[in-house]
Amino acid sequence: MSATETDEQTEDRIVAEMLPDGESVAVDTETGEIIEDPPEPDEEEDGADARAARTGDVEKASKSLEKEALRHGNRVQEIMGPDYEALVPCELCWQLAPGFRWDREPDEATKTAVRIAIGLPDVSNFAPSATERTCDDCRGLGKVRTGSTVPNRETVTCDACSGKGYVATRPRLNTETVEAAPDGDPAGGVPFHDDGVQRDMFGTPITDPDYGKMPNMRARPVDYWQTNKV
Repeated sequence: MSATETDEQTEDRIVAEMLPDGESVAVDTETGEIIEDPPEPDEEEDGADARAARTGDVEKASKSLEKEALRHGNRVQEIMGPDYEALVPCELCWQLAPGFRWDREPDEATKTAVRIAIGLPDVSNFAPSATERTCDDCRGLGKVRTGSTVPNRETVTCDACSGKGYVATRPRLNTETVEAAPDGDPAGGVPFHDDGVQRDMFGTPITDPDYGKMPNMRARPVDYWQTNKV
């Protein structure tokens, strides 16, 4: 210890001599003890806590939405009275935020909006054909009911339009043929499954967890059941 070196400087020099080259530590000036760095936070543990918190929030919100859906349904029934029996659940609505619609064929504006909502092309901008019209027998679907309860025999190709969904009103002036839908897809995108299984608008069977759910709430893409069966 030199004559000009203070006790504090001496302690710092001794600590520095004890450490490997290039390392340094903080020292308490009052006690002379080495101040240890606080432990690094456990990122994995913090992430697990955050995920658990989010899961808890989702479950809490889901339960609240279930209660609200039940309250809403009861309130609609109370307001509508006997007319409530003419309503059906909206197939496009989220199960936790359900709506209702009249049990009848929707108007053209609603059909157009639904087509866009489920990912089908919007054809509302096209002018109606002067040489074709919707087939009256199948109502444009290309298939008709047989009345059979035998699996895979419930519907058949419409005989009036050969499954095209339209019939000619006069001869065409040119020989251009109308492009047909892919095989097995007579509705031009809407899946057909003649297996007697109840399905939603995307072809999802009622036994599947995705049944009745909107595309953003599904575990599988909406086109999965267009090429697969139960």
